[in-house]
Amino acid sequence: MDIYRLTLIVETLNASYLGPDYPQPKEFREISIKDLDQVAKTSFPLCMCHLFDKLREDHHLKHGGRMQLGLFLKVVLINL
Repeated sequence: MDIYRLTLIVETLNASYLGPDYPQPKEFREISIKDLDQVAKTSFPLCMCHLFDKLREDHHLKHGGRMQLGLFLKVVLINL
């Protein structure tokens, strides 16, 4: 594949999705840190909910758990 064809594909990627648009409801976009406990109970995946509960109980997570929960929270809070 030559560079011209590859450039055309990359430039048209944003217009190639023809499916329905699923915007998030406005109340989910305005999550603050003080609302994190409630959001964790209702919206986190089970694995992240478990890590979050353990952090609240013990005030400690092992390195792997800290990394997983930290990266998850980073994505959640940045994408709002």
